Amino acid sequence: MKLRRVALRTPAVPMVDVLGVQVPETDYAQMTGELQSIAEIDAQIAELAARRVSAEKSLFDAIERTGAPKIQQAGLVAEIVTPSGRSSSYIDPKAFRKLVKDDAAFYECVTVGVTAAKGVLSGKQLAEITQVTPGTPGAPTLKITKAKK
Repeated sequence: MKLRRVALRTPAVPMVDVLGVQVPETDYAQMTGELQSIAEIDAQIAELAARRVSAEKSLFDAIERTGAPKIQQAGLVAEIVTPSGRSSSYIDPKAFRKLVKDDAAFYECVTVGVTAAKGVLSGKQLAEITQVTPGTPGAPTLKITKAKK
């Protein structure tokens, strides 16, 4: 018995051109549908965020006006707090140099601020002595931005 080869025909899948890439029409419809859903969710989030800002301002004003130390409702606690602020430390390089006699130890601890160095040296001079460490790429993520009109 002799076997015959039969060519199987697969139905043509309608394609859509997406910036030069051919994408199946069904996948394109799914992607645009998901993007539409995200746009609608973003609009809801923006509306809720505006409502929250308004409610927070009203609550702040009421707590401040009444002097109530804390208000608790629906599993939330509201109180007015004053952040302590962020401190910063500065080591005087001249004083540090006087205390650290070993050159290697001193230079291991000292860095030069790029902004300050740009005010003292030319770009070419800085390029000759600057060591650039490139960033490490992270995992691919989905970036969604507003389309330009």
